[in-house]
Amino acid sequence: MRFFRRYWRLAARVVAVLLLLFSGAVVYGRYYILGPALRITDPQWRSLHSDDAFWLETQESMRRMGWAHNDGFYAGEFADKPFMEELMSTMHPADEFGCFSGHKECALALITNHGPEDSEGYNGQTWLDWWEENKTKSQEEWIADGFAEVGIEVHCPPTEEDFEPLLMLLGTDAQERDDEDDEDDDDGYLAWQFEESGLLLEDEKGEIPRHLAYNAYRWLRDSGKFDPVEYAMTNVNEATPESVKRGLREYYSRMERSSTEGRVGILTFGKELPDYDPDVPWFLHTDGIATVYSMVSIPMILGAFLIGISLRKPKKQEANAAAG
Repeated sequence: MRFFRRYWRLAARVVAVLLLLFSGAVVYGRYYILGPALRITDPQWRSLHSDDAFWLETQESMRRMGWAHNDGFYAGEFADKPFMEELMSTMHPADEFGCFSGHKECALALITNHGPEDSEGYNGQTWLDWWEENKTKSQEEWIADGFAEVGIEVHCPPTEEDFEPLLMLLGTDAQERDDEDDEDDDDGYLAWQFEESGLLLEDEKGEIPRHLAYNAYRWLRDSGKFDPVEYAMTNVNEATPESVKRGLREYYSRMERSSTEGRVGILTFGKELPDYDPDVPWFLHTDGIATVYSMVSIPMILGAFLIGISLRKPKKQEANAAAG
């Protein structure tokens, strides 16, 4: 008891400091480290913000806590060549891909229109070799080269000649997914071939790579010349290949699911958008950042000062202690 009476104040102070540190760590982790990740996974937050704001928050989440599982898909849709340059500068030959990498392989494939998207059988060296050969090209050239590898020649900027082969690609991709949903393997891989033009778009697994289908949609979307309704009214007739008709439906379906607000993910030849101030969260503006730092630093400094003066003995006690 004597020991407790003698040291209880010190023990209380130690416990108090530990509790404060613990609560501070929780606040730091919840609102700073995990803050961006929690916002981009909140459906309500997402519905109130543009693609620009969403992509800014996603990149901030990557910087604070590394790549999460779905970040590779977001990067593939919204990232550009500068992001690719930064990503390749941090890549090592032995880097592995997959879930634990945030599916960087999907980001790389969607950004460049090159595969494989599957993480099996290759590592960072595969992409470092590709980067060494292609780093001087633009993103549009990467995408055009990806189409050329499977026999589809596109123009940069796009022309109306690009529409039909890209719609056929979208249509065969849609047919593939319909067959998977129906669990109908009888049609098999024949349904996944680009039959009307004689081009074979299957990968090693007999599937159309996702990056080809997505970039076909993006190339049409950003051309500034393609309108699915107008195309259907002026070009579709009884002789139109079924894959083109499916491609039109697939394009419209993707268009409905996608946001059109913002500039991220738009290729350089994309249709000009009106100037606007991206819906950047307040706390990412300079005044917001300064306010947050002030709210953190001022209470900490003031709290430390108050603890310091509370631990000081009054001068009268110091004098009595010296005299004793």
